[in-house]
Amino acid sequence: MSFHSGDIFAQLSDGTRYQLRLTLGALAEMSERLPAKGPRQLAAIMRAGEPEQMGVIVASCLRPVHGDIELPHDVARELFIHMPPLFERAFISAPKTLIAKASTAPKISGKNGQLS
Repeated sequence: MSFHSGDIFAQLSDGTRYQLRLTLGALAEMSERLPAKGPRQLAAIMRAGEPEQMGVIVASCLRPVHGDIELPHDVARELFIHMPPLFERAFISAPKTLIAKASTAPKISGKNGQLS
């Protein structure tokens, strides 16, 4: 079990630790298994907090690290509180890094696309 940038370690009240990872595969699984066809619909589902849908979201983010794992609803609910920081790291923190790197790239100018 390796740690990737953006991963979150979630500790349950009983001391059990899980590693959550949001991947493109996890997002695809959520899109397939939930009635969400975009980020706004997924956010609405997350706010609603229906137990079965929470289980899908949590299982999708556990699978890249822990494989197929069955969790009782109460455990999924406890892990679900860690979803907002996981999504924030993926969608809010990452673009800032990309923007910072892009701003240091050489500028292309002129008719011939010369680097400056």
